[in-house]
Amino acid sequence: MLIQYIIISIIVLASLSYAGKKLYEIFRHQQDKCYGCSGCTIHDQLMKQKVFGKVRPTCYHKK
Repeated sequence: MLIQYIIISIIVLASLSYAGKKLYEIFRHQQDKCYGCSGCTIHDQLMKQKVFGKVRPTCYHKK
């Protein structure tokens, strides 16, 4: 019976840490519109737009 509680607590802890990691990544990159992009045409269209007074979106994975 004790082993079942240990296994359940390990599974719950692993799932909570995974969810926490994903939430951290979402909040960390919320201003980056190209998060995870490897240089697509949407990034090129965003860069062509004339945006005055606002921060231009950046893509760290652009080729």
